[in-house]
Amino acid sequence: ALCHDLEHPGVSSVFLGKASADLSGAYKTTHLEKHHAHRALELMVDTNVGLLAGLSATRYWAFRNDVYRCILATDIQRHSEYIASASALVDALAEDPAAEVDTKL
Repeated sequence: ALCHDLEHPGVSSVFLGKASADLSGAYKTTHLEKHHAHRALELMVDTNVGLLAGLSATRYWAFRNDVYRCILATDIQRHSEYIASASALVDALAEDPAAEVDTKL
């Protein structure tokens, strides 16, 4: 939650794409969310901050993937996709509570 809108310019990804803004050129989709995630991790690994200094390479990459996944999940343009995935998960578990299902949305 802390980083999901880091350096937000106050306009939507759709607006940035239509305006050909700098951020839309840097990322093909989910312009703002990718920027928020990139900058958050950039700050976390900064030697003056040292927030991730104690992590092994394996734990760092797992953490990095989680940060990206969580921040990218805040893209409102993909909201209906996430709702459909969550609904399918709920339906699958309602049908068979012991079923092995992919719980990553």
